[in-house]
Amino acid sequence: MNLFTSRRLAAFLAPATLVTVLQATAVLPAGPAAAAAPATGVVIPAPQAVTSTGAAASITAASRIVYPTGLGLDDYAAALAQEVGALTGTAPTLAAGDTAVPGDISVTEAGSSHDGSYSLTVDGVVTLSAGNQNGLANASASLLQLLQANRTIPGTVITDAPSTAYRSVMVDTARGYWSIQDLQNEIELCHLYKIDYLHLHLTDDQNFMFPSAAYPKLSSQNDSGHPAYTLGELTALDKYAAARGVSLIPELDVPGHSAKMVQQYPAVFGGTGSTIDVTLPGSRTAVKTIIGEMLDVFTHTPYFHFGADESTASGSDFASFINDLDGYVTGRGKTSIVWEGFSRSIQSQVNHDVVIENWVNSFYPFDQEIADGFTVINAGWNPLYLVAPAWGAYTLPQSSLYGFSKYTSNGVSVAPTNRVMGGSVASWGFNGANGQVPTRLAVPPIAAKLWNPAAETDFAGFTARLAGTDAALAKLVSTATQWGVHKVRADYSGLDPQLGGSGAGVKLAVDGSGNVWVVTATGLLHQWDGSRWHAVTGPGQSTGITDVAVGANGTVAVILASGDIWARVNGTWTATGGQGKSIAVSANGDIWTVSTTGTPWQYTNGTWTAHSQGQTATTIAAGAGNTVAITTAANGEIMLWSNGSWTDTGGQGTALSIDGLGSIWARSTDDHLWQRSGTTWTMRMDNRGTGGLQAFAAAGNGQLYALGN
Repeated sequence: MNLFTSRRLAAFLAPATLVTVLQATAVLPAGPAAAAAPATGVVIPAPQAVTSTGAAASITAASRIVYPTGLGLDDYAAALAQEVGALTGTAPTLAAGDTAVPGDISVTEAGSSHDGSYSLTVDGVVTLSAGNQNGLANASASLLQLLQANRTIPGTVITDAPSTAYRSVMVDTARGYWSIQDLQNEIELCHLYKIDYLHLHLTDDQNFMFPSAAYPKLSSQNDSGHPAYTLGELTALDKYAAARGVSLIPELDVPGHSAKMVQQYPAVFGGTGSTIDVTLPGSRTAVKTIIGEMLDVFTHTPYFHFGADESTASGSDFASFINDLDGYVTGRGKTSIVWEGFSRSIQSQVNHDVVIENWVNSFYPFDQEIADGFTVINAGWNPLYLVAPAWGAYTLPQSSLYGFSKYTSNGVSVAPTNRVMGGSVASWGFNGANGQVPTRLAVPPIAAKLWNPAAETDFAGFTARLAGTDAALAKLVSTATQWGVHKVRADYSGLDPQLGGSGAGVKLAVDGSGNVWVVTATGLLHQWDGSRWHAVTGPGQSTGITDVAVGANGTVAVILASGDIWARVNGTWTATGGQGKSIAVSANGDIWTVSTTGTPWQYTNGTWTAHSQGQTATTIAAGAGNTVAITTAANGEIMLWSNGSWTDTGGQGTALSIDGLGSIWARSTDDHLWQRSGTTWTMRMDNRGTGGLQAFAAAGNGQLYALGN
């Protein structure tokens, strides 16, 4: 949803000032600070009120989490213990129904407020108090940030509440694959910065990631090569999020962005292209069936999102469709959310209990939505969108994000009003491994401005606090990332299912027989022989393999974590005496590498020879006819080795492979896949259904294999 066509996107991004890169964030080293810091100096978002009073509390291996029984807090307490353990090295024990003593963390539900407000009191015991579990989760987020600063917390009283009810992050699981671990990492991000909703865009033209029992074929042709999540995975994820005070909002994007529905069940959903037929009673019934299936899984959400944007539906039929779905959603006890997608001309026909998520102001402008009496979520492209390279590469620096106001959406402002329910960061087109980087940078400043805009006015002070909170986040999330190994479809429309169902790695190569070789995240080497994966023993002195290449003649070359290059010929590993950061093997068995200083080198007959080209090389590939190519640090220029010198191919890229016909394959700087045959570059794959390819390799017959997530 909500990604412009190429023409519209190009027009929108025309001002160069809008296409910028998120700035890097400093990360503090692990461990406590030398001295305790006041809460106002370490917590994001800034609390509403902080008082320095009472006795300090030290969280040690003897600390416990004490909480009342009978209030359903077991999962919350277990999650808090896990997170405190991640920060301190020792998880507190759980003591349900006990009495807290100094050094303990005491949890109490007090008061009737369910608005996310809480208090955190440090007076020998750390006491977290709120009216419900959502407020308690906000209290624990502040505690985690204080513990990152120092395990001894000074006497403190924090009284805090959000200025904005709806604070959300959306991730696009329907254009690039996000693993369950990736989504758990996003939940930890949301929890730490008091974001109470994680919106899952589960369906779109490229992938259908919800496992509908009623319509199972919807996820049978996913472009990412991954099947839908299982019901068990999603149920467990919903529980994981709820324990951390985060509600998962599922989205079924209809009637547009529904190509899988149109393609897989034309008799049910009708329609053409990517829009289902909103006038068919059977189509509406089927959509409501799927919504019901989703709500049976996502039991903690007060909302359901059904898209309603960028479709060919219009007029009274469109309004009737929205109202029909809204009636079903409200009948299930939920509130409907739609994207800005219907026009003002039919607003009077649309139920005004439907919440509009404004994003671009071209269908129904922000100020008009408010004036017409709708409740609105601000998800304005500028500044809240994060867009992957294949879709236009749009992000803004943290300094710009810190200037966000929920009353301005994409340049259109309204007077302060409670009809602006809140705001949402929206991440589009990434896969999970790559998408966590921009959300990690964008969420903190937006969370700060949504929670307490009056206190969040000093960007320098914010960045000082961010160094500590980001260090805390680093301990809460999993960093083990591998990408699935897939065959690229012959028509380049997407990826086939993961090889062997579980093949994954961080680097790959293809040998002369068409067998795939991968390096795993732990530095091990595996080979796919056409039917199964099996381990390949690496060099005896291996300190972990970081890259692999295989020539058509069977020569295997690897780079170790030390940078040393080893070669395997006829099953025997030998050290070459060279070092590098990228490796390739040409058809005749020569080994090529890019040194750590960016110089291409060739290893033939036991001798290394440098072939400098006057620029810093970054990656290298070799293949048929002893074709060799490199990418350079200067704009990713792709250079070809020819007649003893390097020549410019006219292409730019960040990764390369060369097939058995001598064609160069490149991932361009905007994350598309290109082929150079002869002297002509042709785009073969836009990667939009995969979320981006981490790496790829071409077999001798031109068949491509890719690492995709």
